[in-house]
Amino acid sequence: MSQNSESIFSSSIRSFCIAFFAILGICLSLMFFFLFISGIFGSSKRGVPFEYKYEVLPNDQFKRESLAFHVPVILQIDIAGIIGSSTLIHESILGQLIESREGLIPADKVKAILLNINSPGGVIFDTASIYNAILDYKKRFNVPVYAYIDGLCASGGLYIACAADKIYATKTSVVGSVGTLSQFFNVSDLLEKVGVKNLTLTQGKGKDSLNPFRPWKEGEDSNYVELGQFFYDNFLDVVTKARPKLRREDLINVYGAKVFPAPIALDYGFIDASGVTKEDVLKELREAAHIDQEEGYQLLRFSEERWLGSLFEGKFLNQITHKIEVGGIDLELLNKPLYLYQP
Repeated sequence: MSQNSESIFSSSIRSFCIAFFAILGICLSLMFFFLFISGIFGSSKRGVPFEYKYEVLPNDQFKRESLAFHVPVILQIDIAGIIGSSTLIHESILGQLIESREGLIPADKVKAILLNINSPGGVIFDTASIYNAILDYKKRFNVPVYAYIDGLCASGGLYIACAADKIYATKTSVVGSVGTLSQFFNVSDLLEKVGVKNLTLTQGKGKDSLNPFRPWKEGEDSNYVELGQFFYDNFLDVVTKARPKLRREDLINVYGAKVFPAPIALDYGFIDASGVTKEDVLKELREAAHIDQEEGYQLLRFSEERWLGSLFEGKFLNQITHKIEVGGIDLELLNKPLYLYQP
């Protein structure tokens, strides 16, 4: 009886192992198959891998057709969320611009760019780099660039919008906030209360400036104040160059870092039109790009990444992320110079 029970148990274990390794083999085969397919369809003719794929959006006739290589293209670039966080970084936008000339569509088919903006701004370095990349693309390939605001276009969002030839907004959009922001925190009092000590070793005068683990000394913020003024002056230069109706003196002394409803922003000169739809903007952009209405066009944008890349990087749709904020600002943005609107 014992021998029979042991035989049944061994047989069960053997069957389980056979089934397990069979399933594992199938999974590995599928994985290598998809890697092979991804390698074929995710590479250019020169062997350069593509990081993005296209999504076809409704055009001004509210038509969405499958990707056609014979019609002109308007490329939509989304400036949504905080600049410098998640995928809204310079490398991502630059990658989209590069692939718009090398990707699945012929390079000469991209006739215009639509900046779709809903952003409070963000990190200065990414903001300026994205602005420069769009400006360079516009000049290099001689394509019109229009900005469409649906929501908030503040600080760094406005900075990037200044790369456009024209700026449009819905009636309920909010625009403005020309200014800079840097936030630092100090926990020295808290550490003293709980009996925690900190030792920071530095070389170089001022290397320990605004150390959050000790009381700050008077004047040690001077370098950051100077940097802030430099970035502010640069912001003023960008806005006044792109929006000639806005006087530098008014931006400094009257408008400041305020935001305004689109109709008022129009009166001041921040934007070119208020109360328009995306279809209205696309129609004007199509005409500016000299796209024949009879020929038609496609409105395309890039998806952020291929699903296979997400799978291997562990970026699943139901992934839980944690974000810590201090004083209403993400810790990732602390100690960084920002073109960011904070209500």
